[in-house]
Amino acid sequence: MNAFSDWVMGFGLGALGVVPFLHTNTLLAALPEASALLVVVLSFSHLAFETLPSVFFGVPGQGQGVSALPSHDLVRKGRSRAALQAALEGLVLGLLGALALSAAFWLWGPLVLAAVRPIRVWLLLALAVVVWVSDGPRPMNALALAAFGFLGFAAFSLPLQEPLFPLLSGLFGLPALFFSDATPARLEGPTARLSRAWPLIGCFLGAFSVLLPALSPSWVASIALLLVPAGPEVAVSLLAAISSSRMLFDFLAVPVLGVARSAATVRWKLAALTAFDGLVLLAVGVLAFILAVALCGRLANAWCRLSARVPPRGLALVLLLLAVLVAWGLDGFWGVFLLAWSVSASVLSLRLRVPRKYVLGVLVLPAVLFAWAG
Repeated sequence: MNAFSDWVMGFGLGALGVVPFLHTNTLLAALPEASALLVVVLSFSHLAFETLPSVFFGVPGQGQGVSALPSHDLVRKGRSRAALQAALEGLVLGLLGALALSAAFWLWGPLVLAAVRPIRVWLLLALAVVVWVSDGPRPMNALALAAFGFLGFAAFSLPLQEPLFPLLSGLFGLPALFFSDATPARLEGPTARLSRAWPLIGCFLGAFSVLLPALSPSWVASIALLLVPAGPEVAVSLLAAISSSRMLFDFLAVPVLGVARSAATVRWKLAALTAFDGLVLLAVGVLAFILAVALCGRLANAWCRLSARVPPRGLALVLLLLAVLVAWGLDGFWGVFLLAWSVSASVLSLRLRVPRKYVLGVLVLPAVLFAWAG
């Protein structure tokens, strides 16, 4: 009975992914005694449900001078149906590919990690340089990368229980409120014929990303698309595939590599599960993920209609207050201070038209510094 109630609770909390920028880490911070089953079901289902706000929420207006994400670009062009299709197909194909790769990861993962570990600092620096050079290189972008890196280092140095919530909410969630246009009231436009090659590439990139600290799916996708430019549907599908593949390999990395790259996998590691029990729980998590993806496809129109009826300013005020209250509840003054600092830095970078990929310096450069020190 406990297992069933944990599954239901985990799935229900994962469904809160439909609330913009309510991250898995924030939910887990409120559940210090959560079981391993609840953690894995919450993580996998949340990944699927957060597709709806990631595609339809925070779409910037045409006249605001703010670059749109690939999914937002499709929505602005009246192709929200294609954006959702690309995201959901990418999620499913990325996870299926990751499952097919999992045996090879179990066998060869430790050897690859042993080869990568001595040069991880240089790999992270090389990736940062590749991203910078691809845009010009512009001194402003290098300065932005360094500034966001300093912000990340300062955030992780503060006495915070959960630095990622105020940091990421301030950098991505709240600025999306300030620049967003009206949310689509329904799915529109034709679907797209998508290549299966990109999601399969995404499952390999998801496996690779777990070998290096702070190598987020967004950063990996940005680098991949620098090498082979593609349309917005491909970009959405690739990012989704990397995200779902990374989710599976994040959990597998605990027994295979002995590393935990996220709050959920830290809990997973502390549970000290046997390999068999861990695989059983992962199978349950995958089933929860498939159910959540199916529900997202069914609920998309209802989510759009409901969101479109909410006054944008009222929604912005409610979510702003919610973010402040959560930051205060987690870490008091320092949580709110970091939230305000992150929002200010993000809005300034948007006004200066700094590409959003440089914001990920908040994770990459601290990882370089900590790896160097280690």
